[in-house]
Amino acid sequence: MARGTLTKTHPLYEHVETITRSQAVPCNQCGSQNLRPYCPENGLGLVQCLDCKLVFVGRRPETNELYALYGETYFHNDESGTVGYSHYLKDEMNIRKTFARRLRNLGKFVQSGKLLDVGCAAGFFLDEARKLGWQVQGVDVSDYIVQYARSRFGYDVRQGSLLAQDFPQGAYDLVTLWDVIEHVPDPKAYIQHVADLLRSGGIVALATPDINSIPARLTGQRWVGYKLSEEHVYYFSQRT
Repeated sequence: MARGTLTKTHPLYEHVETITRSQAVPCNQCGSQNLRPYCPENGLGLVQCLDCKLVFVGRRPETNELYALYGETYFHNDESGTVGYSHYLKDEMNIRKTFARRLRNLGKFVQSGKLLDVGCAAGFFLDEARKLGWQVQGVDVSDYIVQYARSRFGYDVRQGSLLAQDFPQGAYDLVTLWDVIEHVPDPKAYIQHVADLLRSGGIVALATPDINSIPARLTGQRWVGYKLSEEHVYYFSQRT
């Protein structure tokens, strides 16, 4: 099955069909409407801003439809090449190893304090950070995965968009967004809000696929970073 397609029998198919009829929008980063089609052969409806070079889905999903995607099926999906994960929870050991490595790297800049993980999913990063003495909180749009994190770890994990929460401003030493910013409908607003949450000298750390990376250039439309249009809304590079 080609990347960017979903079989009609899949439980997410009807949801995806609704989202792909959403409205066209200008560039989130610079506001320009000077756009051109980008990699049209992958069928994702991507456009590139000719002014700042940001690549994004040209027809932005409604926020409530976008967030409705992240139910239980998203984390246990046999067609994970198109959307979501095959078995997220079963991959816990590998996910924790990645998070432990990131915490070691962050330790060069900040060692302890108050941490907020945006898009915390099952809470594995929160748990690794708590072992190192961090005071942890998390937020995720998925009600399914938030309930899992709360019941397993008992941490303060909120459900919904970051922008809808009442986290205290100027309170956090570290805010993390691991593979989150490409999913949200308004990344500029997210980053601005995160800046307000940080203490003076606080750090924001994020990870996102690089559309100009060597793997992306070598594999073209088959790049693993390309997902169905409602999952990855934005495709960043080091420049953007």
